[in-house]
This record gives sequence, structure tokens and C-alpha cells, in this order.
Amino acid sequence: MLAINADTAKNIAVVAIGVLVVGSVVMAWLVKSLVMKLITVGLMVGLAFAIWTQRAELEDCVQQIQDRVDAGQTTDTTCTIFGQDVTVPGID
Repeated sequence: MLAINADTAKNIAVVAIGVLVVGSVVMAWLVKSLVMKLITVGLMVGLAFAIWTQRAELEDCVQQIQDRVDAGQTTDTTCTIFGQDVTVPGID
């Protein structure tokens, strides 16, 4: 299983959004048909939006974990991004 921490997941999301935005511009230039341009750009924007909302949910989860740690709870916690669990280890 791929193990990544929350900061890495957030950074990957930002990079993916950037790639999708650049990809949208490139695809709009390459695809000649207006309908295909609209469909392609719509798909790219939809993917970027999905990644952005998952990133925001991950940030909320990390904040909840920080609140738990501040309250003295030290158990492992799991956040989910695109259906994949990201385990945040407790503090010993």
C-alpha cells in the first residue's frame, strides 16, 4: 500500500491542479473542433474541481486531527482522499 502523509497529498493535489490547467490550455489549442474543445476543457475543469474539493476535505481532516492532538488524544487517525485511506499516526 502506498504510504503518503497529508502534506504530501496536499502538494500532489496542487501539482495535479496545475497540470490539469496547463493540460486544458494545451488540449484547447490541439483539439480543432469547438465541441471537442468544450468537452475536453469541461472534463479537465471537472477533474481539477474534484481534486480541489478532496484537497479541501483533507485540510479539514488534518485540522480536526490537530484539534484532537491539542486536546490530548494521541490515537492514530485515518483521513480519506479519493477513497484511499491516509493514516495519520498518533503522537506517542
